[in-house]
Amino acid sequence: MLHLTPEEKEKGIIAASSGNHGIATLIKNINPLTEVIGVQPVASPVWYEFLKAGKLIEMKVKETICGGLSGNVEKGSITFPIIQKYVRKSFW
Repeated sequence: MLHLTPEEKEKGIIAASSGNHGIATLIKNINPLTEVIGVQPVASPVWYEFLKAGKLIEMKVKETICGGLSGNVEKGSITFPIIQKYVRKSFW
């Protein structure tokens, strides 16, 4: 990502995990025009539902083979405001 030209930085696709809100911040600081997209397991569509609702909501999530991509975001954490600010959409 750091070595791409501005024209090549149209989209940044990241795993929708609590740690990757920092990656979204980095991408947007390198190129504010880059569209950041989160991807996540069907069993835990937390970012997708947050963005759809426009707020942090408690969800029932299922287990996945990748524990880092499953689960809710803690209330009061910095994760959700960063997701709202930098991530345009999320898919599952």
